[in-house]
Amino acid sequence: MNNTIIFLSLIIFFLSLMLVFKIKIEFDMYGNFIKIKIYLFKFKFLEILISLIGLYIQINNSKKLKTLKFVLDKEQEYLLVQIKKSILDKLYFDDIQFKSNVGLNNASNTTIFVSILNLICFNLSNKLILSHKDTRLYYYNEANFISKIFKFNIEIKVYFTIFDLVFAIILSFYKRGKYVKKSRVKYR
Repeated sequence: MNNTIIFLSLIIFFLSLMLVFKIKIEFDMYGNFIKIKIYLFKFKFLEILISLIGLYIQINNSKKLKTLKFVLDKEQEYLLVQIKKSILDKLYFDDIQFKSNVGLNNASNTTIFVSILNLICFNLSNKLILSHKDTRLYYYNEANFISKIFKFNIEIKVYFTIFDLVFAIILSFYKRGKYVKKSRVKYR
């Protein structure tokens, strides 16, 4: 009996642990890549490099390059939509940091583009404060008058518990199973 209570309390403790994910997205238009780094408690465990020219993806600096496939069947697409809905509802977003470094053909174009970017970020920050009281958007848009550069960096910290993640994934697979059964009955 005591072993069962200890085991159940350890499971409850494990499922209630708060996970801290940090997601860094770096977009370089002249370098033709998007780099996504995901950290768990400040340890990088996933790095995805997406090439914009060849449309290939490289995961964790592996030597194998996989081509991107944009076509999903309806069942996979429905599963991804359900996972997105279930998980995004359970997440708590900390402060979002947006940094840009922009240098275009001439100084006037660079200044105009950076000022438009500042206005967009200011409005997004105000909307974020109104909808989510805890989340703030910090932005720094830098104008580069010396070189041609077009880079964006986004950093997001996300908090959630293991229980929320497991429950959301199970719920998504359950909803996908119901969708598959309905679609198969409909087409027979």
